[in-house]
Amino acid sequence: MMKTYIRIFVATLLLFGACKTQKPIINDSVSHAPDETVQPKVDTANYNYPPPRYYSVPKKVFKELENYETAFDELKAMLEGTKEPNFERAVFISENPYHGSKYTYQQFQEIIDVHLYFINQIISENDKSDSIDFNVKVNQYGRFNMDDIRHLPDEKKELYKKAIANWSIFTYITDTVKIYPFFHKPFSYATHDPFGIKDWSNSQVINLLYSQEQKGNCFALTAFFKILSDRLKSDARICTAPQHIYIQHKDKKGDYYNVELATAGHPGDGTIQTLTHTTTEGIKSGIALRSYDTKQSIGICLINLAKSYEHKFGSKDDDFMLKCAELVLKNDRLNLNALLLKQQILDARVTGYAIENNINDINNLKANSEISHTVYELERHIALLYRLGYRQMPYDMQEIIMTGIIPETFVDKNPTPFTTIDPVDEHRKKFTTLYGGVFQEVFVTREFEPFGHFTFQTATNKITVIDTTAQTGFLIDPVAFAYDFGARMYDARLGMFTSVDPKFNVFPSRSPYSAFMNNPIFWDDPDGQCPICPWLDAIVDIGFVAYDVGLLIHEKVTTGSTSGANWAALTADVGSIFIPMSVGAGMAVRAGLTTTKIGAKTTTKLVIKSADNVKDITTQVLKKHDIAADAVKVVQGKSDKVAVIGQGMTRVKGLGDEIGANVFNPSKAAQKEWDDLLIKSGGGKLSDDVVKNTKLHKENQTWIKQMKDEGATIIDIGSQQGKSKSTFYEMEKTTIYGSGN
Repeated sequence: MMKTYIRIFVATLLLFGACKTQKPIINDSVSHAPDETVQPKVDTANYNYPPPRYYSVPKKVFKELENYETAFDELKAMLEGTKEPNFERAVFISENPYHGSKYTYQQFQEIIDVHLYFINQIISENDKSDSIDFNVKVNQYGRFNMDDIRHLPDEKKELYKKAIANWSIFTYITDTVKIYPFFHKPFSYATHDPFGIKDWSNSQVINLLYSQEQKGNCFALTAFFKILSDRLKSDARICTAPQHIYIQHKDKKGDYYNVELATAGHPGDGTIQTLTHTTTEGIKSGIALRSYDTKQSIGICLINLAKSYEHKFGSKDDDFMLKCAELVLKNDRLNLNALLLKQQILDARVTGYAIENNINDINNLKANSEISHTVYELERHIALLYRLGYRQMPYDMQEIIMTGIIPETFVDKNPTPFTTIDPVDEHRKKFTTLYGGVFQEVFVTREFEPFGHFTFQTATNKITVIDTTAQTGFLIDPVAFAYDFGARMYDARLGMFTSVDPKFNVFPSRSPYSAFMNNPIFWDDPDGQCPICPWLDAIVDIGFVAYDVGLLIHEKVTTGSTSGANWAALTADVGSIFIPMSVGAGMAVRAGLTTTKIGAKTTTKLVIKSADNVKDITTQVLKKHDIAADAVKVVQGKSDKVAVIGQGMTRVKGLGDEIGANVFNPSKAAQKEWDDLLIKSGGGKLSDDVVKNTKLHKENQTWIKQMKDEGATIIDIGSQQGKSKSTFYEMEKTTIYGSGN
């Protein structure tokens, strides 16, 4: 239904593949290798941007080119400090030229406003900060938990609130969420075109928000998260590794952890390092597994503007693209994607010249006065990349990442003693790699390294070979952020993974590599064995007899533990909670506030047949809907009709649906009027006078009077802890109990 409030713009983009800007040939009389071949520091280089040269191009194409120049100028102003850096604005202006600049920033902001409204509702339902004691807890021995004294109470509360905000964004992006009366489906990864080869808009936030499919690649999903976090001031930050971009934010203890949106998971740094072919030198130098501040994030948008230009006009080596790369490097010399974009441009220029002139010998190219300057510039640039620790991902690794198919036999990529082969003489000599030797995890110095179409000799810092026919190294675009690091993809719309679990024969339904169900905010796993056992304890404690949780509950009650073989027996309809079973390579996701069925069995709905047993039956489900048993009041009625009132429509409706009771259901017109008011107010609280004049309040008042007149038994679930008074609930109480309740 939320699509009603989001303008969907559908347009056919005109592609001008033939409008590639011709590259100038740089004449250089030097035909021998220069004396100095070491790349100077990037931030000391001179940047003389050539003026745009459009030649004889059609007027419409000229306008398209002008759009890119306008976007470049504004991003440049943000980088150079003449305009306040704004990531949300930077994303929009870097993406809009691809669409002919047909969208307005106001439209873009309004769409963000709507999504933000729903996220604020998730936050409101889950934020318990006002009822939590954040003071240091001292035990009976006068000791305390070390984590408890790292921050002052106010700081701990702030960390908690930001963690809840970031979790809410994560849930909204990756899961199906029901926020009464709306039903929001998750955004999903553009598996059909992750690099934007068919349509570059798959790499854009604009497409993610405006398209009906709501699909995007790593950059689109991550940038959307960052925009929402900036709006909520929850301090999430962008991080990158080679060909990958992800989110980091603090948990409630103040520790950073990684958020991977394409797979809805939380990979460790070691996993990201291995699966992005990142060297230790790359981390030390600052080009990989790094975070970005606001100004540096503008540079990422500028690189995306250049890639957008590439896909719009079909050019890989245009002056405009080089201008973008050099401007970013001028302000952030360790931006790996800018470094790789510059490598791509220089590579394309040299190989293009070699093909056109049928030159396949690198020495002949170095001796050619027309291209030698570019060859030596490329050579110095590759030397810089190598020195910073960048290594091009091997082609066979890219195949495994992209296809998910691991070869049955392979040579261990890691040298002794870092090997997966167990030594027979002494256990202390055993070393185990993360991925069993299929990927290189320990890097050693090699004589030659591939970089694009060229072979680089590491001892001499020289390009020694050019291969213009090479097709290797290009499955994964090294500049585009489209890499999901090979994890199995989870489709939250289907409620299933889209590929077979490679570990299915080890644990039928739970990966041995997962920790706390990949949700460190909401789950604890103190012994590394059973993250869900506390949940099972809760079920046993409060008597959820209506839930059929099979052999797991039987085992938990009779033996105090559970066995791996019986995890498959867990087949329950858990109402508003999707048990985050961690299957496969550790990708799990919390299903927010909607109902998800696991397996074939369902619960029996608790239908109230007599008002006498109302409280006994409803006690079974109170905890599930965040209702304190001692807060519930029951007003006995004269008929068999039952109605539920209270603060928080999600709680009220959840309990009402569970027990088959009546709840207030507004008309579409009343709900629309209410939603429009909330959106205009930015999700803030409306005054009592405004609320009382709405259709929603008037319909609610009519309904509760009708329930009272018909003699319904009223179940009052009370107020929500930490929430301000609700005008609706106060009116309902006045109707039932009279004034002064």
